Amino acid sequence: MSSPAELLVIQQQKTGFALGKQFTEVAGKFGAARLYRGFPMTAGREALFTAGYLGLGPIAKASLQDNFPLLKENDGLALLAGGCAAGLVAGVLTHPLDTVKTRLQSDIAREVYKGPWAAAKVLWKEEGAAAFYKGFLPRCARLCGAVIILNKAGGILEEIIVDNNILAFGK
Repeated sequence: MSSPAELLVIQQQKTGFALGKQFTEVAGKFGAARLYRGFPMTAGREALFTAGYLGLGPIAKASLQDNFPLLKENDGLALLAGGCAAGLVAGVLTHPLDTVKTRLQSDIAREVYKGPWAAAKVLWKEEGAAAFYKGFLPRCARLCGAVIILNKAGGILEEIIVDNNILAFGK
């Protein structure tokens, strides 16, 4: 869902069309499969981000609590610090994929970027390594916030599930 939705948003920003007209324009001109342009980059980005908030967030929080007395005593502050650490790592790993995806989806007609590797080569050649991290700070701030929120919500849900024996099968 994310890849076609993001492609339509990018195209709407370029054309100013309403959603229905933009969908019809893309599907009619290029075929419905073009809505998935950039999908491998989106899937890679989401896989790494998910690993960040499901795996790295709790690990970072626990590690920080083990090593810093102030964080051991303050679970909320540890959640914030661990979430920021995990969000930063997720941002560093996922932003190049997001940049390539956005460039691919922006070039719906495939005039500049034929595919992901071609787009990466053009970016590297014309703009250097920094091109892959344009817009990094705002996106990284959003990722940090998302990791914090998702980890807090996960903890609350885990308590509810355990306290209410929700996943007890056969009882």
